[in-house]
Amino acid sequence: MNKRITLRELANNLDVSISTVSKSLSGSSEISKETKRRVVQLATDLNYSPNYLASRLKTGRSMAIGVILPSIMNSHYAKLLSGIEQVLTKNNYKMMTLFSDDSRRKEADCFYRVLDGSVEGIIICMARETQLSGKTHHLQHFGAKRIPKVFVDRLYDPIKADQVVSNDLESVHEASNTLIEKYQLKNLIFTSLMGNIEIERLRFQGYALSMEKHGLENKIKALMISNRSEFEKNLTELLKKNAVDGICCANESTLKLVLDIMRNQDNKSWGTIPVTAFSASAVKKLSNYPLLYIIDKCAEKIGKQAASLLLRRVEFGYDKKFKIKEVKTKIV
Repeated sequence: MNKRITLRELANNLDVSISTVSKSLSGSSEISKETKRRVVQLATDLNYSPNYLASRLKTGRSMAIGVILPSIMNSHYAKLLSGIEQVLTKNNYKMMTLFSDDSRRKEADCFYRVLDGSVEGIIICMARETQLSGKTHHLQHFGAKRIPKVFVDRLYDPIKADQVVSNDLESVHEASNTLIEKYQLKNLIFTSLMGNIEIERLRFQGYALSMEKHGLENKIKALMISNRSEFEKNLTELLKKNAVDGICCANESTLKLVLDIMRNQDNKSWGTIPVTAFSASAVKKLSNYPLLYIIDKCAEKIGKQAASLLLRRVEFGYDKKFKIKEVKTKIV
């Protein structure tokens, strides 16, 4: 087993103080650029890694942040995680990342694991099952209350904590307006596999307001069905009846299924029906669907703002005045 390189050994090799090495590795402005360059170069050459345990014992701080997300398979969450990681790394924090798979039980397990890891704060996107059940005890028990938390992406009003979300209602309203006006639509429908969580309701509301604005309130129609087989059956019937001239998809997984269904309709629907969807830039690139408008949630920006907000809580103390920050989306 290789021996761990210490700060003292780096200092001795460079003939500088341990303090100088430590400050150089932390990027301190007190140290000259040349000295920092020499320290970082030697640390890299010798495969130096910080002794976090020793640092924690000395300062009483872990410099670790827990992050709990529903999935890493969704490109939206990958971008969200990238934004969080950039801010934490810049501020010399470590990141402990776990995934709930949208399960309440697994989310609770993730939560207790990050608490056991003595993190200084937690960034979490609430699991779908947790929102649907309304059972959030694992997020609010005594141990959790003492830890600063920021909830991201999925707005949930009953939770009293900082939240960073996108402007879901306004985004879908704007995207629906664009489709209706550009293509003179009369039968734009709203589709979702999300399963009745809060952001699904907000997105449907944005769609409905757009339909009302254009005098189409009698044409409001939604397929909000979490069962994929039932969803496919219903949409296929509507397409066969030519009862759809535009589709609004609540999220990336809904868009994927909608495109698959249209692709299998003997290509009669493919490329003829304008579609808009949330957070599905990767799908747009892969599908080459010509009439696809993506609502970019700017996930990386949400991640950065969530991490910055949490670190302010960690560094400057708890505040009962919780903030809900909205990040504006854009249509691409």
